[in-house]
Amino acid sequence: PSFVGPYPDIAIAGHALITAVAPVYYTGEFKNYSYNDTYIAHTGLDISMDSVSALFTDLEDALVEGSFALLVNTTLSPVAISQSVVEKIYPVRTGFEHDRITYDTANLTNILDDRRNKTYLVSDTLHQGLLQGVPSANWSSLAESISNVARGERGYMVLNITLTGETEAVPYYVMFDRWEYVSDWVVLVLAPVDKVDNAVSVEFSSDRIEIEAFHGELIHSSITLYNSGSLDVRVKPSAWPTWLVFEEEAAALIGSPITLARGASIEIDFRLETRNLEAGISISTVAFRVVDDGYTDCFYDRDVTFETVLRVKSKIDQNLIGSIVIAGWVLMAIVMANALAFIGWTLYYWEDRIIKCSQPRFLVMLCSGTIIMSSAIVTIGIDDDNSSLEAADKACMATPWLISMGFITSFSALFSKIWRINKIFQNPSFRRITVTEADVLVPFLILFTLNFALLLTWTLYDPLRYERLRVDKSNPLVTYGTCRFEKESTVGLAVGVLAVNFGAIILACAQAYRAREISDEFSESKWVGVTVASWLQVIIVGLPVIFLVKENPTATYMLETTLIFVACTSLLLFIFVPKILFQRQHANDPNSRASKFGSGVRIFDPDVLPGVKVYNPQSGSASRIDSLGSITPSSEKNANCSSALGIRIVSSPGIMSSVEQDNEDLLSQVQEMQKRIEQLEQENATLKAVSHEVCEQQEKAKENVVSSEVPEEQKEQHET
Repeated sequence: PSFVGPYPDIAIAGHALITAVAPVYYTGEFKNYSYNDTYIAHTGLDISMDSVSALFTDLEDALVEGSFALLVNTTLSPVAISQSVVEKIYPVRTGFEHDRITYDTANLTNILDDRRNKTYLVSDTLHQGLLQGVPSANWSSLAESISNVARGERGYMVLNITLTGETEAVPYYVMFDRWEYVSDWVVLVLAPVDKVDNAVSVEFSSDRIEIEAFHGELIHSSITLYNSGSLDVRVKPSAWPTWLVFEEEAAALIGSPITLARGASIEIDFRLETRNLEAGISISTVAFRVVDDGYTDCFYDRDVTFETVLRVKSKIDQNLIGSIVIAGWVLMAIVMANALAFIGWTLYYWEDRIIKCSQPRFLVMLCSGTIIMSSAIVTIGIDDDNSSLEAADKACMATPWLISMGFITSFSALFSKIWRINKIFQNPSFRRITVTEADVLVPFLILFTLNFALLLTWTLYDPLRYERLRVDKSNPLVTYGTCRFEKESTVGLAVGVLAVNFGAIILACAQAYRAREISDEFSESKWVGVTVASWLQVIIVGLPVIFLVKENPTATYMLETTLIFVACTSLLLFIFVPKILFQRQHANDPNSRASKFGSGVRIFDPDVLPGVKVYNPQSGSASRIDSLGSITPSSEKNANCSSALGIRIVSSPGIMSSVEQDNEDLLSQVQEMQKRIEQLEQENATLKAVSHEVCEQQEKAKENVVSSEVPEEQKEQHET
């Protein structure tokens, strides 16, 4: 068999055909003749060049990017070529050759198709082979190389080709395969030199990996191996250090390499073991062997590598707080929930006598202080592990602000209660006094101002900063984080803040001790004293322990948060729980229902203040409590009493014995004075009578003198 053509298709203008021709031989009997492999005739099959060219279209970019193929004869006239290849190596438009005109064979004057000066098509290559003035390359050198190759052999050369529309030539590998049988045709495969040289292109995602690790630590890492070439390859590890261990899929490559298809990638997982390495830098190269995947006449066998740099450091124990901060948050949440619950209870029973006597505004103030103080648990738990160094610095200085201001807010409410109670009940002068809410703000303002001034000076002068110190100065591997100030003189400011607050606690304890004899039903001074005493005990016990464990941030954090929790919780529970129980106990007792302050104060316990006079600021009168549930209005009026709210107690059971003796003395004096008054009244009556007689005598004497000296007419005028 053989091929003929290509040649123009007369039936369809602009098309070309290739005819496959094969001889026909016959062996056998036919019409009394015997045939033994006898030639009888030829048979042919016309093949459209378009259909053959489609096969070469599929070969474009198949080998490498920019590669293409075509089928030519030994004179480089195209036999099969795709339209895209024509557009690469042929001119944009056809020439003016006369043979580009197709005539009608029946009438030679009739033109069927004129392809002169037209856009180049596949069929136009019939009239112009590559050797016939195609300017894109030196095609004659290619024809010479092909002629030097026998049929059935292969060869290649480098040919500079200027693609249509480009200005610079690109070197191409031209690989040709000359057919041995059928027809003396040649398959040409053209590919850019740079693409072929990099047809096997395997590389790692990075050529260097740097890792830091502590001694004894296992570090897991990975790197990606890409096949960006146009050929499939086989890869496997070929060299690696002993401290690098391949994992998962990469470990399986050691014994059996895998095929890495073109455009594919594989993740190389490994771990670095530092237990057998000394502190310092270890550098090693990891290599993978890359070979071609069994391509004929291709012998690619190279290594692709990346460098591993491992810096081994001695392990540092930083003594971080860690996840223990969650426990502190839970304690803070408990304190805040209790404080908010007690605020809600206070607001709900705002008009109740028990709450009124306790001054509800200061109960809310007390709860607010515990909320502020407990929020310091958040700042205590901030270090250079869970936050930035800048945030840790700010948290260091925020902690004393929150604790001190929260303490003052709560403490002023406590101190004011004790001070108010003692000022009323420890009144030796037995004078009527009024204690208003403005009066009890004085200690709060004093303590708040002192603390605020000291803390502000501390913050501006030398604020606390977060630093990391060595537990042992000779061992730099074990450290802990703490808050410190730089200047030694700042100790005075810190001591001043502690002294103000600690001194206030001592004074409060003294006030609570003075109020120990006052009835719990009328005041909570007993529980206030217990609370303040518990605070004092916690501080005395807790502060030394904090200094002992300061090199262990976890223990320090738990101790500090526990101290804050105990202080806040004890304050809330000791103040509110007895009050809640007392309020519930008397809620359903009709004799214990108090009227509002607007109409006076009533006390219904026979053991509490019998005989005490209670001042009503609206009526301006005082009432005396004689027995359970009875209030006897007093006839005393005080025009000078103001209408300011408050309780005015004009007598106290604590001094009743001395008052009774004074009353007896006063009664005896009153009796003596009454007797003296009676005597004076009698003397006054006598004097009045004598004076009256003297006056009458004087009048008569005057009349006699006038009658003897004045004429009669003047007497009449005088009488008139």
